Amino acid sequence: EWYGPTQDEFMSLYKKMYPDEVPDYHATEASQAVLVLAKAIEVAGSLDQDAVRQAFNQLDIMTFFGRFKINPDTGLQIGKQVLLVQWQNGKQIIVWPSEVAEAKPVYPASNWWSR
Repeated sequence: EWYGPTQDEFMSLYKKMYPDEVPDYHATEASQAVLVLAKAIEVAGSLDQDAVRQAFNQLDIMTFFGRFKINPDTGLQIGKQVLLVQWQNGKQIIVWPSEVAEAKPVYPASNWWSR
């Protein structure tokens, strides 16, 4: 289930608030946290902490930041797939997982002082 704005909509909203900034990982993840909390409250139909926590256990949603699903026993995020990126030729490129990779990783990478 998709919930919230698309990536393009999120970027547009962010740029309206902060025209000279690009949202970093932390700002984007924090924005998703607000969406996920809103969805959990919606599912719970309540602001009761226990009801909202139980609603988190039921969520399996996709947002502009990726999939959100937690392990009900541990509360750990198990839905988000982490991407591995590498700077190649001055650009940040996804190199893993292979199904979304934009290029193969350069390994071994050149040392810092020769880049």
